[in-house]
Amino acid sequence: MEKIAVITSAIGSSHKLLAQNFSKNVDYHAFVDQEKLNEDSGWTTHKVENIAVDEFFSDRLTAKQYKISPYKFLENYSYIIWIDSNIVLNYDPERLVNKYLNGFEFAILHHYKRNCLYDELNEAVIHKLDDYKKLEKQNKAYQSIGFLKNKGLYECNFILTKNTKSVIQLSDLWWEHVTKFSSRDQISLPFVLSQLNIKVNTINPEDNNNQKLFSKTIQTPKSRIYSKQPATFFSMKIHLLRRVSLIKKAITLWGAKF
Repeated sequence: MEKIAVITSAIGSSHKLLAQNFSKNVDYHAFVDQEKLNEDSGWTTHKVENIAVDEFFSDRLTAKQYKISPYKFLENYSYIIWIDSNIVLNYDPERLVNKYLNGFEFAILHHYKRNCLYDELNEAVIHKLDDYKKLEKQNKAYQSIGFLKNKGLYECNFILTKNTKSVIQLSDLWWEHVTKFSSRDQISLPFVLSQLNIKVNTINPEDNNNQKLFSKTIQTPKSRIYSKQPATFFSMKIHLLRRVSLIKKAITLWGAKF
């Protein structure tokens, strides 16, 4: 019998794990660093230690290892659905697997707004979501290899995977990139996918709007912002280009009125 698990992780956060619409034929696992629920909850909790070594985003990296490499910890499952800890599933997990992993090994929502990892990387710089130096290193690495713009971008808060050799390879390479470069996993995923022969089902964001696959209930805390870091030439360049772009848009809008 093929087993399905829904998993999440909450490391360093103060909010409780969210109650789900638990299915009898599906197991629910949460990797946490402290008590998040009462004993009568539907989650099976695994208390873990913070193992990631990062000056600012150790909690983030520790949580992401369960997202990126789930079969390393739950190897007996045929399918795993990852949800961020601020998500409540509104759709039966078995139906999700049948709908999105039929003929595929990996299913994920396309980004609701952007289609390019370089644009996402620039957003991380603008909003100080990671170390400028790591983001610059990643930008240079991908450009030097010749990775092109507008090759896809994904929302990494809801991921369906099948336990296959290709998915394990994906996990290993993806983890390598989020520890070597930015821990913002959506930046590295398009590049990693391009390096592997894996059957990916890109889910249209409209599927969630129309079918309500899941709901988000908690906003991202400001603690995830790396605000106290000195500007670099790279970060100043990105900020300058953004200002120029906004000015051009404003001039275009102004001109259209007259």
